[in-house]
Amino acid sequence: MEDVKSPVSACPLSYPDRFTEASSYVSSHGGSLSEESKLLLYSLHQQATVGPCNEPKPWGWSVVNNAKWQSWKQLGDMPAVEAMRLYVRTLEEEVPNWWAHHTGAANGSTEAAAPQPAAANGTAEQQPAAAGSAGPPPAAAPPAPLPKTRSVAEVVVEGSWVSPYISSDKRPPPRYEHATALIGSELFVIGGNYGGRYLSDTWALNLENLTWKAFVHGGSSRAAAGAALPASSAPEGAAVPPPPPGLPAIAGHVAVPWQGNVVLVGGHMKAKESLPEMPVRLLDAKAGTWSTIECTAEEGDDLPRPRGGHSGCLLGSKLFIFGGEDVMRRPLGELLVLDLETMQWSRPETQGTPPGPRSAHAAAVFRDRYLLIFGGGSVAHCNDELHCLDTQTMEWSQPEFEGPVPPPRAGHAGAILGATWFIVGGGNNSSGCADMYALDLSPLGSGPVQWTLVGNTPVDSAIASEGLSLLPVPMAGCMISFGGYNGRYHNAVHVYRPEGYLVAQQQALVPPQQAAPAATTSAPAKAAAPPQAAAAAGAAEAQAAAAATAATGSAAEYERKCAELEAARREAAAAKEAVAHEVAFMRRQLDTAQATAADAEKALDEARTALEAEQAKSMRLEVELAEAQQKLGRMEELERELQKYRLSSNEKKGSGIWGYISGST
Repeated sequence: MEDVKSPVSACPLSYPDRFTEASSYVSSHGGSLSEESKLLLYSLHQQATVGPCNEPKPWGWSVVNNAKWQSWKQLGDMPAVEAMRLYVRTLEEEVPNWWAHHTGAANGSTEAAAPQPAAANGTAEQQPAAAGSAGPPPAAAPPAPLPKTRSVAEVVVEGSWVSPYISSDKRPPPRYEHATALIGSELFVIGGNYGGRYLSDTWALNLENLTWKAFVHGGSSRAAAGAALPASSAPEGAAVPPPPPGLPAIAGHVAVPWQGNVVLVGGHMKAKESLPEMPVRLLDAKAGTWSTIECTAEEGDDLPRPRGGHSGCLLGSKLFIFGGEDVMRRPLGELLVLDLETMQWSRPETQGTPPGPRSAHAAAVFRDRYLLIFGGGSVAHCNDELHCLDTQTMEWSQPEFEGPVPPPRAGHAGAILGATWFIVGGGNNSSGCADMYALDLSPLGSGPVQWTLVGNTPVDSAIASEGLSLLPVPMAGCMISFGGYNGRYHNAVHVYRPEGYLVAQQQALVPPQQAAPAATTSAPAKAAAPPQAAAAAGAAEAQAAAAATAATGSAAEYERKCAELEAARREAAAAKEAVAHEVAFMRRQLDTAQATAADAEKALDEARTALEAEQAKSMRLEVELAEAQQKLGRMEELERELQKYRLSSNEKKGSGIWGYISGST
């Protein structure tokens, strides 16, 4: 018998009352939360009630106090309201029914303090009535209608990014530098980085009904809000085998699908869990168990050293690994190949000029032959280089291109739909990249490829983030992104379908013109029919002819509409390209004008400096002139006094005894 489910009741209070009630619930029932959630809730509570962390780092070797201080410090200047909202959101992800348990609405009494085990779909199981309770149980309230569950193909909108409704109660925590892989209709999200902490969880998003499923540590899988199986389910007296080892906390790794499972290669790990060689792990997609794969190297060669931030592309059974950073965060530039059938590493010899050492770049495989590398960089440098490796000749080259080139970036993501490689997100050490570019790869190998600016997204959107993931979904004709970081961590899912993509795909199909041959195939049957069936055969032939005519008309109408759509798409693409060129030309003009203005301002500053020097020199000359004039005035006074002394001396010489002797008197 199936359990009776009840809808999750949300807290009706507004902020800050909702935050106050959530804090009260955590203080009373926070023992069931995970350690990571407790640490995050503590830092958010401090940010909301105290403000940014201005306390000094704790002394001593207390791991707990240091972790609390670091978690609080990483929130920076986050506003108190944002911290309150993130606090409640984190609690809702851990305990969806916290408000019902907090108010006693889960079982009709205030005694239900601890959360009840959750069912497979994330809602609380109905508990049986207590023995001896009087009277019939109260009638249950009708459940609130939930939004209709739809697949990813039903929610996508051509030419726009859409964040679909996810019907699961629990969702993956926000993150970036994670890895994703598509197995059938399930999108696997593995590990990542959240607030400076590496994650070890594994999630799967079902693209048929847009619901999340989490995998329990230790190997077994469960629903997003389900409970782990109790240990008492084993037969009595039987030894319970230890659970298989789970995935260690990891970020910056690569995940690829292989034979219905997921192969995970490399990644940054905690220092105490690091290995001397690059680890390779396998996820059993059905059982949800992780296992480590022992790999070998070619004779006379060593196993690759560990790294993170590298790229990985699967071509047949060969996994091409390029770049990344070692444990000392030094960029790498080597090319590695892992044969997934033999699990043997090799370092192929290549020709041409390979890309320089880099990490956080985008890579893709086109036509099962060309390995493409775009962007990436190191801690202090990003680039916009496009490199191509022809895996048949093992020669590196830089393809010729036309159109506006994306600005330098790292931490971006890319996905190929048809013959177009889409590049989104990333950053350039100073700001995030909110633009989206498309590279037409159809001329690759015969002519220049074409860059096109598709558009821009809001700077605070998850699409304009670093460390996000982007995967093509061929069954739905779209791309799907998850996570990212642009000042805040994201866990939103976004889907995008390029304009005119379905029309281009449908043009490759045969139009419905196959009804006409049905009339010709009916002629031999009519000749072999008995005479009494001639009238019926004639009527059937007439109906077949009418159907063929209608089908031909519909086919012509279909071709006409396709031609109109294609013409409109080409006009729109031409107009968009013309606008892009005009914008690029205006940007160049603006850059030239800004450079000219900068030169003029520099010349003005130099002239001002020279004028100030001349003014200072003139002032000094004026002071010296004034001093000279004062000295000249003093000299004139001295000259007059000297003249007086001379006259006085002459008068004294003409009188007295000396004048008598000299005969002057």
